[in-house]
Amino acid sequence: MPTIPFPLPDGALSVYDALADVDAYASARGNADWAAAGEAQATAGTRAADWLNGLLWIGARAEKDQKDAWPRAGVKDAEGFTWNADEIPQAVLDAFCEMCLVFLRVGAGGMDDPMLPVSERERVSTSEKIDALSFSYSDEFATPLTRTSATGFPAVDGLIAGFLKNGSKYGPVEVHRG
Repeated sequence: MPTIPFPLPDGALSVYDALADVDAYASARGNADWAAAGEAQATAGTRAADWLNGLLWIGARAEKDQKDAWPRAGVKDAEGFTWNADEIPQAVLDAFCEMCLVFLRVGAGGMDDPMLPVSERERVSTSEKIDALSFSYSDEFATPLTRTSATGFPAVDGLIAGFLKNGSKYGPVEVHRG
């Protein structure tokens, strides 16, 4: 388990950045774009950390004033393992690496950008008419990077769903009958 360096080393933008080895992660997956990205790596890393920090994680931040969502106290994952408040699961660091590659690919403000509000993402609608009835269908998340899953990213879901409240980016959803 990675040891959390506090304070963060000079140049580290987040605890994830300090611990994760995005270069090795990208290289092991045959992604040469990361190594060639230069200064865009810092922007992608910052946006990936922001995205991870916006998820609804199990447990609570280990320190009241910490910037990032991890490390966390009171975490018992979906498999029943308990995590100490000074540990960050490798799966969370791998999710950070994966999201760095996503943000590098989409850049800022593209239609696939996971930081855009849903209302600004591309939607696919279909309408049809059968006799006097009209039907309209809309795919809420039409872009490839935002199709439905716990986080919107199936590769990331497989890594961190067990650490998210109710396995979802949004936590438990109550449904009431009208």
